[in-house]
Amino acid sequence: MLEHEQVKPWLKEAGAIALQYYRNVKPSVKSDKTYVTDADLAVQSFLNEKIIKNYPDVGILSEESDYTREPQDGETYFVLDPIDGTAMFVSGLPVWGISLGVIKSGKAIAGFFYMPATDDLYYTETDGPVYLNESTTQIKPFNNGQRELLLLTVSRPHKLFNISSDYPGKIRCFGSTEAHICYVATGSADVAIVSKVYIWDLAAGIAMLYRNGGTARYFNGDEFFFSEELLSKGQLTSPILLGQDNSIQFCLEYLKFR
Repeated sequence: MLEHEQVKPWLKEAGAIALQYYRNVKPSVKSDKTYVTDADLAVQSFLNEKIIKNYPDVGILSEESDYTREPQDGETYFVLDPIDGTAMFVSGLPVWGISLGVIKSGKAIAGFFYMPATDDLYYTETDGPVYLNESTTQIKPFNNGQRELLLLTVSRPHKLFNISSDYPGKIRCFGSTEAHICYVATGSADVAIVSKVYIWDLAAGIAMLYRNGGTARYFNGDEFFFSEELLSKGQLTSPILLGQDNSIQFCLEYLKFR
């Protein structure tokens, strides 16, 4: 299901659609005070058509509720975010992408994330390694106390947690949840913190993270799972940390959740 050779042309074409609007778009503001653009809707419509034509029995979960569909088997969904990082897209910055994940029986089993502005494709199929373009990847090994340890955070960290002045690493926010998770899954960063997101912000990246041996945990240390609330398009209300388990535990020593 969802092999690279089939999905890659879809995502490349969807990316070309999005780039027609890039740096020339006027967003609307949704009820949750986040942006939506004509690019979101155009990409969503294009990919929705591809999925329905090629996988008529599989369900669809997406950011735009008009495109949601229940699966015939009751357990397999394609999870789609037409533009993850819409605020970055609107701002003309390059860290945004098109996310397509597969959830089966509550587990992320495959994921694809294409970043048109940089022409980078992160993906893992239902079997096999995690790729960045044509190269296999691995998660970054833990290095205790490393000054270059990179923590990727939410856009308003001051509202979520306090961090000790003794924290030895660096903190960044690039504005796309799926990009953050992909960066961790493929070894560009150590840990990501996410909060107040939805299943379409997580599914593709978490499939890659788990495939490369990473994990996701709540601030109290409990392991993350796709709850019924998330699968029903609810919001993730408790923050989670994603990365190599020792790296997560190391970061937790310096964080205090508000």
